[in-house]
Amino acid sequence: MMKMLSAAAAVAMLFAGTAFAAEVKGDIKAIDGAKKTITLDDGKVYTFATPNALFGLSTGQTVVITFTAAGAANNGELVRMYKK
Repeated sequence: MMKMLSAAAAVAMLFAGTAFAAEVKGDIKAIDGAKKTITLDDGKVYTFATPNALFGLSTGQTVVITFTAAGAANNGELVRMYKK
């Protein structure tokens, strides 16, 4: 019985720190290539690992951003242009 409880506790701890990806749709308010960020019209900022994710984007475009939240930071993973 103790082994089963220990295994369940280990699995719970493993998933407790796991961040799950989410998506958000919005219009680009600002792009900062030096900081590798996109700010959407709702004021939220998404930071990307490389500036390549920002290539070809411009303010005013509607995009869908896949991201993971890490505390107050939103780590962008993918940006797709949204077609209405």
